[in-house]
Amino acid sequence: MDARLTACTGKALVILTVVFMSGLTLGVVGMRVLSSQPVPISEQHSGPFHHQEAGMAVEELRLQLDLRDDQVSAVHMILDESIMAETNLLDQLQAVQTDGRARILELLDPEQRSKFNAWAREVAGR
Repeated sequence: MDARLTACTGKALVILTVVFMSGLTLGVVGMRVLSSQPVPISEQHSGPFHHQEAGMAVEELRLQLDLRDDQVSAVHMILDESIMAETNLLDQLQAVQTDGRARILELLDPEQRSKFNAWAREVAGR
């Protein structure tokens, strides 16, 4: 009976190791794939007061600075205005980049376009 238990324990350890290593490998590959995908400029965080964090930032400032209700409202409005201005600027930047890329592509022959697109993907992945 002891030999059978040892054999089962050994098999269980091998199976657990294979499952663990498979999960680890899949996780590493998945992270590489996700990190290689470019994030549109308009979706990038560019500061502590991003859309999703504005409410939390206001609450934290209220607690840290002991803000009055009128100050909380004013800070919230300022952050909302800043976020909108940032979004508009990022959209404008993306439009300028897209236009510049299109104008460059117009100048290139098909082989150069292919090389340019490969280069652009490489740069975006950095």
